[in-house]
Amino acid sequence: MELVQHQSRMLKDDFAPFVLYPWLRYSVVTDGVYCAQCHLFAGPDARVKTLVTTVLRDWSNISKVVLSHMKSEAHLSNCDSASHFLAIMKGEKKDILCSMSSQYNVVVEKNRKILVSITEAIVFCGKQKLALRGHEGDKGNFQALLSFQAKQDPILKEHLEHGDPRSMYLSPDLQNELISICGKQIADSIVSKCNSAPCFKFMADEATDASTME
Repeated sequence: MELVQHQSRMLKDDFAPFVLYPWLRYSVVTDGVYCAQCHLFAGPDARVKTLVTTVLRDWSNISKVVLSHMKSEAHLSNCDSASHFLAIMKGEKKDILCSMSSQYNVVVEKNRKILVSITEAIVFCGKQKLALRGHEGDKGNFQALLSFQAKQDPILKEHLEHGDPRSMYLSPDLQNELISICGKQIADSIVSKCNSAPCFKFMADEATDASTME
């Protein structure tokens, strides 16, 4: 229906409600007034219909009805929703999707930092030819190095002390997977350098097993 704000038509020669209540609107088609915020944000299940889904035509009691409507919790809630909507449209606030996306990005960035610290510990053990796991379960070089790193890394410390047991990224299977990924990265880097070089050579050395066989 056609909705007009502050219609010039005389309503009992009294424009006071439109001045006092800027959310009040007049409909030419239905010849009645309604609450713009509640009409847009109340939804179809609103318990109070007057001024929401049904226009008000009782001009003699308009001030009384409007005043009662203005004090209702539903109206105040709908006004807050309208203000929030306008703030989002004006760019003054972020919408729900942006907020959720921001929170998601924070979690992703945190997990990435944790995984980098874990990978650095594995790489360090590999460079120093240190076994990751010892004979006492998790008391190996890998866990010891992570505990040492956590002294200077609050994110890693919080993860080791209070992280979800289902996503600690410390299991032997994950360690092996990270080792394989690091190995592939090293191999890819060597192949790339060989392919870009005009020439290259291989150096090989022999190794024997317990029976002295090469």
